[in-house]
Amino acid sequence: MTRACVLLLVLLSTSARAQDGGVPAASPDEVDAILRELERESAQPPQPVQVTQLPAAISSTTVLPPWTDLVTPVLQMRLRPFVRLGHPKSLRHPELEGHVRGWVGAEVRPTQGVTARIVLSAHQQPPNLRMPGPDMLLDGWMQWTYSAMGGEVRLRAGRQAIALNELILDGNDFLLVPPRFDGVTGRFRVGLFFVEAVAALEALTVVPAPNTYPDVNLVTALQGGLQDGPHRTLELHALIRVPRLPVYGDLGPSAPANPRLSLGGNAQWDWKGLEGRASLELQQSNFAAPSLYAPAAAGVLSAGYAPEFEWAMGVYGRAGVRAATGQPLTYLPLSSSWAGWKGVQTQAYDPMYARRHGMTGEMDLARLQNVADLWARVGLVRGTLHDLSVAFHRLQMLDPKQAWIPALYDQPYLRPGEGGSDGLIGHEVDVIAEAELTRHVVVGGSVGVLVSGPAALRAGFGRFGHTGFLTVDLRL
Repeated sequence: MTRACVLLLVLLSTSARAQDGGVPAASPDEVDAILRELERESAQPPQPVQVTQLPAAISSTTVLPPWTDLVTPVLQMRLRPFVRLGHPKSLRHPELEGHVRGWVGAEVRPTQGVTARIVLSAHQQPPNLRMPGPDMLLDGWMQWTYSAMGGEVRLRAGRQAIALNELILDGNDFLLVPPRFDGVTGRFRVGLFFVEAVAALEALTVVPAPNTYPDVNLVTALQGGLQDGPHRTLELHALIRVPRLPVYGDLGPSAPANPRLSLGGNAQWDWKGLEGRASLELQQSNFAAPSLYAPAAAGVLSAGYAPEFEWAMGVYGRAGVRAATGQPLTYLPLSSSWAGWKGVQTQAYDPMYARRHGMTGEMDLARLQNVADLWARVGLVRGTLHDLSVAFHRLQMLDPKQAWIPALYDQPYLRPGEGGSDGLIGHEVDVIAEAELTRHVVVGGSVGVLVSGPAALRAGFGRFGHTGFLTVDLRL
């Protein structure tokens, strides 16, 4: 109630009491003051009325996120024509191949921390390779991530993506028939520390003897270390592979090979554009002395620089060496004259899956076994141009008396004793390119030229060997 209204009520009540013989009536000056107050307030704009809103008595409901946040469809097709010329099988006519792979499926996230993925894949069946079991099911797994003990726990069941380092197991997307590991994985991480354990069955891809079922391999691994991003890692791991476990209904003779133990470590770092890597792997399949003390070994040592300045346009350079040998102690001084090493059996280093373009050259000439690869690479990365680079390789057999085995799992180019005295395979130059035309189309390819050395010439190569491939990825 305003002040003028109060004065008016007082005036009216005073006049009423005056008529009843009570208090005296208001004077003319008081009446004029009340009227002037009424005129002043009427000239002011009206004040907004504040209404107190009462809380609505309704129950709250949870709004579901859109389906695009719960389901990610997977639809991809890959075309990869491949040509070789100047190799032992293509001296007169080029070798032409065309690989086609397709993926269709979805990744589902029904609730926080839970992810499931079911992707079917169609791929070609090479004449000497076969996928045991349901060929179409390529990638099916379920993963649960939750917080515990001050860190994060991740459990995964189904198809496993095991990646230790390129010396033994590495993420390899180039393989026509990729490795299949089905099992369980547990990973715990707190701060920078992590530990991961995996137990899986690895399906063999080589066709077994007639009227027999395929065998499988048992693979268990334990890995732990420190990790601060994808390029800052210090880890140690142990892996046991028990090959050729007979499955139910195997009609063929059961002759499992010896288990193979791999012990290794990997260190990666980067700092203001400088990057480096060092890896070492030791393998043992003969556990009887004295071979027990002479394991096969492989190592990687590399360094590079990628300037972080805008004017550098993503230019980078890397160089390093990769090598693997079956009997490293033969290179030590006086090792041949020490009686303790007599009777040591040569053990071939097994990288398990060695067809990885970029590991031993784009031509996949040398499996990481009894070979040294001295390489350098310079390139450009800018926007949708993922890579445009030139790589140089010098491929050398460490022991010319042993075999030279290609990474394509074909017959050896040179068998033991056929290498002569000079194990130089040759010098290779590769031009690599990959570009993202749109977010749905990615194209890439490489052209490699090998200048054959004495070992390649002895294996039946021409003076120059050529290899080229083109990749087209069509994605949803």
